[in-house]
Amino acid sequence: MISVLLPFTGKCPYLKEAIESLLYPFDEQIELILVDNCGDAASKQLVASVVQSDQRVRLIQEPVKGIVNALNTGLNHCKGEYIARMDADDISLPGRLQNQAHYLQSHPEVGLVG
Repeated sequence: MISVLLPFTGKCPYLKEAIESLLYPFDEQIELILVDNCGDAASKQLVASVVQSDQRVRLIQEPVKGIVNALNTGLNHCKGEYIARMDADDISLPGRLQNQAHYLQSHPEVGLVG
């Protein structure tokens, strides 16, 4: 399983696109950990609907604002063999996670890909 760690804070106009780029073309086992780090009402509403409709998605609250706090909190909830990072304004290309996981499996001497 691949865990994708995606924190969000404030207004996130591209959060929907970021989430969709991860979940909908992906056919392997994935979990998406969304970390609410003081997100605005629209972002919270979007995430709540995604969490309700897709069992692969979990929402974690991190009230202490800051990327370091959000990432550390989210990391504690990741269960995957691999952990991928995304920001709320990133779009994941189709096959990105599969290609990265395959590379890591094929090259055990490598510990990080981007």
